[in-house]
Amino acid sequence: MPVLFAFREDRFGFRFEVGEGVLLGRSPECDLILFDRATSRKHARILKSDDGYILEDLGSTNGTQHNGQRLVGSTPLKRNDEIRVGQEVFLFDPDLDVAVGREGAVLIVGEVDESPEGVVTASGEIDLASLDRPALAPLFQVALAMANRPSKGRVLKQAAYALTRIFGATGLALLWPESLYAERLTAFLSRPEGRRLSIPRPLANLALKDGKAAIWPHALDQLNFVNGSRQLEQTDSSAMVAPLKAQEGRVGLLYVESTERRYTSKDLNFLVGLAGLVGPALVNASLIAQLENRLADEEQELSSGGSFMGNENAIRALLGTASQVALTDTRVLLTGEVGTGKEVLARRLHSLSHRKRGPFVAINCSTVPSGQLESALFGQEAGAMSEDGVPGLLEKADGGTIFIRHVDHLSLAAQVELLRAIEEGLVYRVGSSLPRPSNFRVVTSSSRDLWFMVQEGEFREDLFMRLSEVTLEMP
Repeated sequence: MPVLFAFREDRFGFRFEVGEGVLLGRSPECDLILFDRATSRKHARILKSDDGYILEDLGSTNGTQHNGQRLVGSTPLKRNDEIRVGQEVFLFDPDLDVAVGREGAVLIVGEVDESPEGVVTASGEIDLASLDRPALAPLFQVALAMANRPSKGRVLKQAAYALTRIFGATGLALLWPESLYAERLTAFLSRPEGRRLSIPRPLANLALKDGKAAIWPHALDQLNFVNGSRQLEQTDSSAMVAPLKAQEGRVGLLYVESTERRYTSKDLNFLVGLAGLVGPALVNASLIAQLENRLADEEQELSSGGSFMGNENAIRALLGTASQVALTDTRVLLTGEVGTGKEVLARRLHSLSHRKRGPFVAINCSTVPSGQLESALFGQEAGAMSEDGVPGLLEKADGGTIFIRHVDHLSLAAQVELLRAIEEGLVYRVGSSLPRPSNFRVVTSSSRDLWFMVQEGEFREDLFMRLSEVTLEMP
C-alpha cells in the first residue's frame, strides 16, 4: 500500500498509508489533519484510480505544489513525487524507512544494488577463535563499564566511545526499539550530529532480518529528492553492520562507516562481539527502568484504592461493554461524576487489551500546574537541568496505554500537540524539534461536557473526535 512520507527534518518518522484515498487539510473531517495555518480546511486529496493514484487540489487558498509546480486541477502520481501543502513536504511512496532520535534521523534506503562487489557477510555470532588477543581488553572494558552502571545512557555512551575509537568511525548509528514493547526502531545514536546517515536497505536487512553481520564496500551520502527524481551518491567509505539481538525476537543494529580505513573480517568479528554486549545491556537497562516504574505504579494504585461507585446492574453492563472495547485500539472517553472509578476502569481496559504487557501511565491534568503540564505529557529536552532530557508520559506509554484525567484542563496549545502525537505517533519534547516515536493507546476522562467546550471554542473539535471514538459513561 502506498504511503505519504514526511520529508522534513522536524517531521521525519511520520508516514501515512494512502489506501483508497486520503483527504488533507485542517478540518476535523480530513483523513490527514495538517496543523499549518497556511493550509485550507480541505486542501487537497489523493484518490485511487484504475491507473494508479491522482493528486487533486481542492481550490485551496495557497495552492498545492507538485514537483515544484503549482497544481492546477489534478495530476497522476508516481513514486518519489514531491507534494507540498503549506509548509508540509511529503514524498509519495518512496522506498524509505526512517529511525528518528534525539541526535537526528537515520534513513534506510531501498532501490540500491542488492549485492555490490566487495560485500563480506558473516554470522551474527562472534568467532572467539578468530578474535585477536589485543581485542579482548577493550571488549572487557566496555562490558565492565556497562555492568557498573546499567542505565541506557551509560550503555549508549560506551557504545559510541567504542565505535569511534576502535573502528575509527566517521559515521555511526545504533538502532533499537524505544521500549521493550515497541515495534519501530529508534536512532539511539546517530553521529556525527547534523548529518543525516543513510543505510542501504539490503545491508540493514542482513542484520535485521537475517541476523548476519556484513561489510559494505560503499557508504551512501547526499540523499535528496528533486522534482520527483531521487538523487543518491555513494562514497568511498567502508561500512559495517552487526545485529543487536535480544529475547522475544527484538532486534536492532550497529552501523559504522569510515573514510579513514577499509574494514576487514577481523573488524567485522570485533563489531559482532561489541553488539553481543550492547544488545543484552540495553535490555537489562530497560528491564530495570520498567521494574522501577511498575513498583511506583503499584504504590500509586494501592494508595489510591480501586473500586466503582454506582448501581450494581449498571456497573455490570458497563464492564461488559468495556471488555469488548478493550480488545481493540479504539480511543475511549470516560464521562461521569468525580469519584466513580474512571481510573479503575481505564486500568481494566488496559489489562484486558493486547497492550497489557506494556506500561500503563496516568496523569491528572487538574492537579498539575499549567506551566508544567506540557513537560509532564511531552517531556523536556536535554539542557542545564538534565543531561539526557526527561521523557514525558506519552513516551513512557510506548507500547501501552496512557490515561489522561480531566483532559478538559489542557490548554489549546497542548491540545494541538496531543492531537499531533495521536495522528502521527510522534512526540516532540518541549524545547526540541526532533520527533520521538511512541505507539500508545489513549483513554481520557472529563467531568465537563467536552462537546459544549467545543462549541464555546475551548476545546478542539478534531481532538474531541479522535478522543471520543467510544464514550463510556460512569453510572
